Amino acid sequence: MVIDIYLKNEKEKIDFHFPVNPQDSLSIKKEKRFETVDIVNLGEFDIKKEGEKIREISFKTFLPNLYDASYCRYSELKNPIEIVAMLEKWVDQAEPLRLIITGFGYNGLVTISSFSNTQTAGREEDRDIEITFRTYRELKIETLKKEAKSNTKTDLKDNRPNTQTKSKIYTVKASDTLYKIAKNLLGKGSRWKEIYNIPENKKVIGKNPNIIKKGQKLVIPSK
Repeated sequence: MVIDIYLKNEKEKIDFHFPVNPQDSLSIKKEKRFETVDIVNLGEFDIKKEGEKIREISFKTFLPNLYDASYCRYSELKNPIEIVAMLEKWVDQAEPLRLIITGFGYNGLVTISSFSNTQTAGREEDRDIEITFRTYRELKIETLKKEAKSNTKTDLKDNRPNTQTKSKIYTVKASDTLYKIAKNLLGKGSRWKEIYNIPENKKVIGKNPNIIKKGQKLVIPSK
């Protein structure tokens, strides 16, 4: 089966066509979601949850400096070093990319969860790369209609809200994302940026808000 792999950055209006198809194999991982519970005296049981785990797509290939008709998909090749720099930049991008694999029937939004490149002796101008994508789910957020203004006067002394800022510390779980944490603790998933923009949290999470690790402690703002 002949395939071609494209990666489209709709934010930057850039289309990238991988010049060489995956070496050995292209791996797609998809799992059902289970929650493990411990029942006293009976041990652990897996309970199926609605939905599915995020799918992972990974492969190894290389970026050639010179064209070779025996394996290159096209002749006008870009500099491998420039491509590596572009992909490393896209790893840190919050907006999803579109991955298209022709002949394989895949066309979906993804983020780059890991990317590495190596230089091999004898092929110093080329770059061997390994890349893993995680499928991106578009989440629809319902908005509430604004209530009509009331002419009823209220006593400011009795109805003035408490303006003191209260925050708490939250420990990240294995299946957490900033969106999920914001939805559960702040009521709206769209408030995930408020969590990420707290200086202490940025220092813990790093440059990519899409990747948080189990056990990290995050400061959660007040509702």
